[in-house]
Amino acid sequence: MLSVPGSTPMSCIKSANISVLTTDAAELRVIVDDTDWDRVERAVDDYLAAQARAREILRLDGNGRGVPQWWEGMRILRWD
Repeated sequence: MLSVPGSTPMSCIKSANISVLTTDAAELRVIVDDTDWDRVERAVDDYLAAQARAREILRLDGNGRGVPQWWEGMRILRWD
């Protein structure tokens, strides 16, 4: 599992994905933090659109969307 704070540049996430997808891992999950931030949300949406094997398995809205217990939100992605 790779946990990625929302402030991480998308190029870093893509590099990590390329490295991991070349292994024999049965499945991969990525946790992205701070997904209530517009730029993070856009980056995750763009990435999901570009990666046929990736899908979102959990989305937790945060303070900006009325759920303060999840701070600024998070999303969990999975590759099959």
